[in-house]
Amino acid sequence: MKNWLKFTAPFLMALIIPTVASAETSSTPSYEIKDVTMDIKVNDKGDMHVTEFFNYNFGQARGILRTINPNKSDGIQNFKAWEVIPENKELDVETIGTNEGSTQYKIYDQSENVSKQFMMELFVGNSPNP
Repeated sequence: MKNWLKFTAPFLMALIIPTVASAETSSTPSYEIKDVTMDIKVNDKGDMHVTEFFNYNFGQARGILRTINPNKSDGIQNFKAWEVIPENKELDVETIGTNEGSTQYKIYDQSENVSKQFMMELFVGNSPNP
């Protein structure tokens, strides 16, 4: 187990650290990310199921951008997003680009002077392990 964690931990950090979740605004950004919580489950094959919760305070925004780098895996599958608070609804997601191994998703949700919690869920196939 220790060896598996030794090789998997750098991959998990590569997935988490370079990720970006920023607000998509019409002018000057007006938002604050209050906190982020991630739940990552890895099976024996190295596949990861990731659930993330982002808490935002918005001034004004048309949605958020989420950039993920699946570093040395088979890539990201089944990316979905929901607004959890104040409403519980699935959101429209558009893959808007891939650059140097990172994929960027645009999540549409008009916001003005409100706090919101978003949940994002994705699957990463074949993450590196010994």
